[in-house]
Amino acid sequence: MTRSFVAMAHGRIGESFYYHLFGPLLFIIFIISSVHLLLEILRKKQIKAQYIKLVQNKKLQYLILSLILVYYLSKLIFLYSTGELTESFFSSPLANLLYKS
Repeated sequence: MTRSFVAMAHGRIGESFYYHLFGPLLFIIFIISSVHLLLEILRKKQIKAQYIKLVQNKKLQYLILSLILVYYLSKLIFLYSTGELTESFFSSPLANLLYKS
């Protein structure tokens, strides 16, 4: 996700999607939320926005959660099938700690 955000910040949208499917969307949401909060701080009063109702919709929350879980599950399955998941694990600090001789 970090690489996706960095690519998005540099205007490399395709690369951002390559690193994480939801990275560009979350980056845009982060920017909008930051501007909203900054305006509230500067004006010293709450600003009512239409997107807040959308964000509070439980069905939409469950849909987004489901999409993220399906994305990560499919990514894990793909990485496992190529052997990258196992290779990454065994080169991680956790594996070094667990399997240290």
